[in-house]
Amino acid sequence: MNLLATAALWQALAALPGPPARVVFASSIAVYGALPFEEAMHEDQPARPLLSYGAHKRMAGILLADLSRRGGIDGLSLRLPGIVARPPSPTGHGSAFMSDLLHRLCAGEAYACPVGPGARAWWMSLPCCIDNLLHAAAIPQAQLAPQRVVQLPALTATVGEVVQAIAQRRGEASCRIDYHPHALTEQHFGRFPVLHAPQAEALGFRHDGGLGALLRRAVP
Repeated sequence: MNLLATAALWQALAALPGPPARVVFASSIAVYGALPFEEAMHEDQPARPLLSYGAHKRMAGILLADLSRRGGIDGLSLRLPGIVARPPSPTGHGSAFMSDLLHRLCAGEAYACPVGPGARAWWMSLPCCIDNLLHAAAIPQAQLAPQRVVQLPALTATVGEVVQAIAQRRGEASCRIDYHPHALTEQHFGRFPVLHAPQAEALGFRHDGGLGALLRRAVP
């Protein structure tokens, strides 16, 4: 349904008279599938989704680029990293542990983490994400590559590094955490390589700058 509804919306926009509308699509790093954990990743990494969610995001991005090529709309897909901190919710979504960890530890509550301290992810605060989405809406069309895709810069950090940053900010008592790694959760959401995104940075996109700034924005 997410894919079909998105396609229908864009087709409707493309049919409107007048100049093409700028469409900023919140895509996802789920399009990459499994990544080489010990290596750096650049923006030309091929998309090989392993989950239906990532496959639908990939298909929507292809459609957006094609409609933009044909002049129906003026689209740009942003591949979002892990956005924190989302409101607490028992959704069961695999990456929800990133937000749950921040909410629980910053509130001084105990947390059973489904990945180990060495699990590495790409992090971005919600305010930083909003800034990037608004920036994408204003970039001149001439600056956009034909594929109409941008991998947003993100902070690359392990769960252990994030816990340490929380401890420095809130005190060691805030970090009552037990690790109970779940193999599939860690495989899909805790095995990201170091990210380099110079093309996105040249377009003016930014990450939070450091874990201290991310925490201040993510959990005020």
